[in-house]
Amino acid sequence: MELIDDVGGDSVPGDYTHFTLVKENWDTMRALKETAKRTGVSRNRYSFAGTKDRRAITAQRVSAYKVPIEKLRALDIKDIVLKDFGYSDENLGLGAFLRRRGLHEAQLRQWREAALKGLSDKRPSAPRSQADKRRIRELERELRRKEKALAETAALLVLQKKIQARWGDGEDGTNGKNG
Repeated sequence: MELIDDVGGDSVPGDYTHFTLVKENWDTMRALKETAKRTGVSRNRYSFAGTKDRRAITAQRVSAYKVPIEKLRALDIKDIVLKDFGYSDENLGLGAFLRRRGLHEAQLRQWREAALKGLSDKRPSAPRSQADKRRIRELERELRRKEKALAETAALLVLQKKIQARWGDGEDGTNGKNG
């Protein structure tokens, strides 16, 4: 993408005006909506790739379709600065961003569809063999048996604590025998 630096006069060597949008406490969409309103053109004429944090001071490249540099330069919006103007034949949107990296929007769509399909597919569980089913039943039976034993042990411990609390723990000098 060739960018022609700011040129004077009315000649426009490209349909797109590229510039840097520097903003503080503005999200990208709101800043471009305000810019479009003040230049008297539709917000749809502005393109950008990616968004920036609203709570920070950020700089981001933007393109505007058939919006003269002079109109943009004349803007005075609190906490927004437009700078580094130039003209180009290319829009600065997702397509241009992908092309610079050797990708195409069709590839991105395919990847997105594949990813969403992969996320939504219910993976069928593998069929289990008879030996697996038998082993699972044995393990479940063993687990139930051990859970019962654990519950009995817990009950005995509780009972032991209650007896000790009621009758003492045997540290009173007696040996636990009568007489």
